[in-house]
Amino acid sequence: VIPFFLCISIAIDYTLTLYLAGSRESIQRYEFSPLLRYAMEHNLVIIYLVFTIFFYYISAYIVLKLIKDEPVYSAGVALILLLSITHLLGGLSWVFRNAWYSNTVMALSLASIALAIASFGYVILRRA
Repeated sequence: VIPFFLCISIAIDYTLTLYLAGSRESIQRYEFSPLLRYAMEHNLVIIYLVFTIFFYYISAYIVLKLIKDEPVYSAGVALILLLSITHLLGGLSWVFRNAWYSNTVMALSLASIALAIASFGYVILRRA
């Protein structure tokens, strides 16, 4: 169920982005994701979105399945939920359009990376 939340938040994020950005030029200029900008430039948005949602779901599902009996399982769930929140807030950034809000979304992205690295490091050190 947790990976499904991530997929829904990604779909909401990109739907809001495409709807609220106003134009292709606005997405090309202000969108954080270089992959989405590339997809927009080459008319591959639908393929990109389907692949991204599928990739995130499979990745989240496999990772949670692999760590289900590990002490970092709760960190894995927290990471997926944090990524979900980050995507939702990223889609809403087109409503607010200010630097403080965008920096907050960026900070959540960085917190996700830090949590992933810390969890990975914990597992490596624990097994060593």
